[in-house]
Amino acid sequence: MSNDYNIKVLNKETTLQILLEDHNSLIRFGDGELDLIRGASIPYQDYQPELAGSLKELLLEGSNRRLLVGLSDVFEKLDRYNDYCRNFYQNSS
Repeated sequence: MSNDYNIKVLNKETTLQILLEDHNSLIRFGDGELDLIRGASIPYQDYQPELAGSLKELLLEGSNRRLLVGLSDVFEKLDRYNDYCRNFYQNSS
């Protein structure tokens, strides 16, 4: 998977330290949120262009002093994932 957006995923310890020290909020982007951004409905949320646009905007803005954007480490390595998951992320870009 290419990393065209200079995405860096911090480890759990560093993330927790930042949250506790700076009192940031955390927004987590999982597979479902990424599906919504790509235009697909998920089992508990129908696709809505406005929601997808807002999620995409938050994701592209990235973390700041008040908000950390939580992502899986799929932007750096996929070797620990099963074939289904690797295929999902390799074909999502």
